[in-house]
Amino acid sequence: MGEFIKKYSFLLLIIFPLFIFQNLSSQTFVGLDNWFNNETNSKTGKPFHYLWTDSADSGYSRWGDIFIARGAKITTISKPTTSVLKKIDVYIIVDPDTTTETPNPNFILSDDIAS
Repeated sequence: MGEFIKKYSFLLLIIFPLFIFQNLSSQTFVGLDNWFNNETNSKTGKPFHYLWTDSADSGYSRWGDIFIARGAKITTISKPTTSVLKKIDVYIIVDPDTTTETPNPNFILSDDIAS
């Protein structure tokens, strides 16, 4: 667990203050990107890498457990549309894909930023 904290401590500085200052009567919704980072394991063909369901070091299941324990709801964002993003408070994008990782990556484009 110490290695995990050391590796991802920068996220603590960004995300946990949101919970400290969050209005106690509302619930925080945390969305984890699976559009710009959408990798599949070459051996299994299954999605992996920075997912709430991935309990290996490549996943974010521990972060999800921490958010849930703090009263947040977690969700996976399979396509970040304006209507989807309006429903969440925190949107985490980790390691957007490149052509080396994924044959057809979804790059972050100006239209994505504008919405």
